[in-house]
Amino acid sequence: MIAAFVHRDGQSVRMSDVSALRDAFWIDLQDPTDDECRQVEAATGFAVPSKAEVSEIEASSRLQVRDGGLYLSLPIISMAD
Repeated sequence: MIAAFVHRDGQSVRMSDVSALRDAFWIDLQDPTDDECRQVEAATGFAVPSKAEVSEIEASSRLQVRDGGLYLSLPIISMAD
């Protein structure tokens, strides 16, 4: 799932249409499909790491700057009903 956010009128607003990802300032990928990863890569020019690559990252290395992009890897626990 792709969740992307843009600035509008001084606020962060979730994009209802992710076809214009190049306008987003923040993109979250939760359990992304291969197609979603390719879509984000095409829109941003940044490589999306695989789930295996992210899981190998030590906590001290979760924040990186590469090729002008800020990469943040964040493990998240989600609550379900």
